[in-house]
Amino acid sequence: MTRSSVVTWTQSFETAYVRNELVAGAAGDNEQTLTEVSASAEVRGVNHTARGYLLRVSDFGATHYASGIHGDHWMDISYVVNQTRVVRVPLDARDDPIRVADGTVVVGCQ
Repeated sequence: MTRSSVVTWTQSFETAYVRNELVAGAAGDNEQTLTEVSASAEVRGVNHTARGYLLRVSDFGATHYASGIHGDHWMDISYVVNQTRVVRVPLDARDDPIRVADGTVVVGCQ
């Protein structure tokens, strides 16, 4: 595990997570035809601590429908990544502290 590999993996994972979340949310809307989904994530900070790597990520996404309706998504997320798990922690604001107990283990290794 290196800083570079953790940053690359986290950015890719969050982009896929947001895209899948937007597609799943749109699937329940039978009255609208989804034509396009875009998603991206930007790593804004990385710290290496005794608990592992702590990352702050901003994700962005958008949905476009055939009717012309457009929806935007934006959220700040923190990740804790170490040898045994990846924890995803949604934040209410950019200055929120990272509380691992508030997160969800998205990858666990034994």
